[in-house]
Amino acid sequence: MQAQAYELNGRAVDAASFTQAACDPYQSVVVEACAGSGKTWLLVARMLRLLLAGAEPSELLAITFTRKAAQEMRHRLMELLRELALADEDHARIILLERGVAEKDLPTSLPRARALYENLLSHPQGLAMDTFHSWFGRLLQLAPLTSGVPHGFSLLESTSSLQREAWGQMMQGLGLQVDEDEQGAVSERAQIKQELRYLFETLGDFNTQNMLEAFLEKRAEWWAVSCEDGSMVNPELPLSQLRDLMGEDGEHDARLQLWSNDPLLERIAQIAVCLGKGSKINQTRAQKIETALTTAREVFRQHGTIEPAHFEALATEFYANDGSYRKNRHTKELLKAIEAWMGANNEHAFDDECNAIAEALKEYARRSQELDVLRVNQALFSVGQYYLECYQELKSAQRMLDFADLEWQAYRLLRNEEYAAYLLGRLDSRYKHILLDEFQDTNPLQWNIVSAWLDAYGADHERPTVFVVGDPKQSIYRFRRADPRVFIAAQELLAQQGAKILKTNQTRRNAPRVVDVLNQAMQGNGMYSPQTTLSNKSGEVFRLPLIGHELGATPIEPSTDEVQEASQLTVEEATNAAPNEKNPFPLRDPLTTPDEEEEDLRRYQEGRQVAHCLLELRGLERAAGRELAWSEVMLLVRRRSHLSSYERALREAG
Repeated sequence: MQAQAYELNGRAVDAASFTQAACDPYQSVVVEACAGSGKTWLLVARMLRLLLAGAEPSELLAITFTRKAAQEMRHRLMELLRELALADEDHARIILLERGVAEKDLPTSLPRARALYENLLSHPQGLAMDTFHSWFGRLLQLAPLTSGVPHGFSLLESTSSLQREAWGQMMQGLGLQVDEDEQGAVSERAQIKQELRYLFETLGDFNTQNMLEAFLEKRAEWWAVSCEDGSMVNPELPLSQLRDLMGEDGEHDARLQLWSNDPLLERIAQIAVCLGKGSKINQTRAQKIETALTTAREVFRQHGTIEPAHFEALATEFYANDGSYRKNRHTKELLKAIEAWMGANNEHAFDDECNAIAEALKEYARRSQELDVLRVNQALFSVGQYYLECYQELKSAQRMLDFADLEWQAYRLLRNEEYAAYLLGRLDSRYKHILLDEFQDTNPLQWNIVSAWLDAYGADHERPTVFVVGDPKQSIYRFRRADPRVFIAAQELLAQQGAKILKTNQTRRNAPRVVDVLNQAMQGNGMYSPQTTLSNKSGEVFRLPLIGHELGATPIEPSTDEVQEASQLTVEEATNAAPNEKNPFPLRDPLTTPDEEEEDLRRYQEGRQVAHCLLELRGLERAAGRELAWSEVMLLVRRRSHLSSYERALREAG
């Protein structure tokens, strides 16, 4: 696929057309922009264009994911406005042209642009640049008293200690002696205790606790699907949805459907006939297959039902516990039987038929697990809700809300027609333009809140313009429930409402050789499009040997010749080269070698190798009359905990 630097609604455009469309103050836009393409630059440029078009600073709402990003956005805008205020006319014209202002509009735009800095400083309300949760908090402050939203709360940013306390409170509450014959809450608690015991027995202690912790982390989504009227939790609602998704498999064991599938049973019986004419092993299998078939029919005739054990007795003759197919010994007798049934030279077709039957049986077995899934979820919803109640009670006693509470309360308000109308009346007088930064880190509930706000406008021409920018490939907050699919959903929804869809694969950050290797390595990834670069430095890509796992192993330091050879690797060689296979990977002795020490030593050795390679590369650059600045080198590591090892190695190397 040929790399396209800029796209507008699916067609290639030049940089000027891209910027002009992205910064159009009267048009909603969704921008998918790769790393290093200048997303913040583009967002700030659009804010400038909105202000130039006459928008008041208080009419702009810019939302990003972290406070640091919000501060950076504000700083970048103020610096741009200050630069415009102080620049000479030629430089100011260049700034505006770069941001999509038409040449014919410069005479009127230039004086207005110079005055923006002073106007913004003197504006009483200023720009609203917040994180999602800060904005949700301000929404709740606007909520009417009758909405049930708690007022005068404190924000709880770290929940780990409170979660541990809630876990202890739950276990203590369920550990008390309860009489299952009593009525009311005590009986309900006994049922929850039974469900918790079921989870421990089915999943184990570790998995059960992890699952309940995950349930608590997704409490906002749980409330969204289990609260029919926005307030009372009804666990039967999500269970009902789950049953609907499962269909008949959520009601009955799918394995029992085999016995009503006459065509498949006929195929199985024919396989048994052929196997019965083979070797003794084949004959034994045939006998077991026929026994399973006849026993199941007889049991059904006598009792009107068939047990799953009859299915297992049949299935085990076609595949093993690990899912591998049973082999057929192709004896002369079996080949004759196959020929009589299928024709000559069809032994492979016979094996394929056996394997196809095995897959059909596996599918029944997989579908039968839906009942187990339903049962586990039923227990999870019951225990999870009790755990959540313990957690919420602890927060309520301290008059605290966490981030999930902010999301849920904002969602609940905007989904309620009465409260939504009240809030929209308050918000309409303020925000006319919404800008959403780093949108790939948005979670589904956050997007539901924004879309609920936008949906309330209908076809109203006064609805806010929306600017969304992000890159699904850079979604890094999955642990906070972010989902890159939200970006795609928002893109499709806004496109239906007339938004322009822009995409840039042009980076300013990486050299051409780096981009070439990246494009080669990411081939076949559906989320990735080939990139181009504006960098005019060719760059290099190196592949260093792996560090062995033995403590004290000396890393292999590349010589000058090896560095030169590495710099001449083709893209294919760089991405497909086999790893160094010299060093074995023995087990660590936990009695003598702490895991962290061994890991730190390997990282230190790796750092020495990188430092040696960089020094050799700098020598090559100097020999060619160029100077390699360390600011041109970026070292990326998987975990921050290893940084000290790399830093020590680099310092020692000078």
